[in-house]
Amino acid sequence: MQTTDLNPLAQWLCHERKKHGGVRQHLADKLGINSTTLREYEIGRYAPHRAHSEHPRSRA
Repeated sequence: MQTTDLNPLAQWLCHERKKHGGVRQHLADKLGINSTTLREYEIGRYAPHRAHSEHPRSRA
């Protein structure tokens, strides 16, 4: 996968990691999220959990 295939945040993270690795944890801390969540977003797998009110089973 080329950097141009990624979203802007992922492109920035790739660029920063090449400069001085370990930036993901720092950014995750600044954003107040888990670094794994940030990694999932970076590689395009992150899907926010739906709220309970949006869950199909809650519409009884």
